[in-house]
Parts: sequence; C-alpha cells; structure tokens
Amino acid sequence: MTNRTRLPAWWGAVCGLLAAAVAVGIAQLVAGLTVPAASPVVAVGEAAIDHTPLALKDWATTNFGPADKILERNIANAALIRRNAAIG
Repeated sequence: MTNRTRLPAWWGAVCGLLAAAVAVGIAQLVAGLTVPAASPVVAVGEAAIDHTPLALKDWATTNFGPADKILERNIANAALIRRNAAIG
C-alpha cells in the first residue's frame, strides 16, 4: 500500500491561476498576431461593461471620467483571477 500525502489547499489555487495565466497568455498571443480586437481580456472587460447596470455606469463615468472603462476591466479581471483560483 502506498502512503499518499495530501497537498495543501493553496496549491490548487496556484495551479488554477497558472493554468489560467497560460491560457490567457496564449489567447493574447494569438489575438495579437491575428485580430487584436479579439483579445480575451478585452472581450471579458467589454462583456462586464455591457452587463453593468446603467446607474452604475453613470456613477463610474461621473466619478472616474475616461478611466471608468479601465476600472471596470480591472474589476472583471480580478473576478476572473478569483474564479480561476477557486476552480483550482
């Protein structure tokens, strides 16, 4: 009988983040070589912006001006990172 040791829980999160980083990196590379507008980071950010309630969009535009889209994309990317860490 083999003696198995269990890996710590954080190891799964690290593996999920690494897998996501490789996948997004390859997708970014392919998008950059073909159609830059097809970037997965841009697509996720745009989808998050499209699904944001109008009142929140107006508030962000008022308070952050032209940087509101950058903020919304960063929030979407943070959600992507959190989700991949949880999956891992």
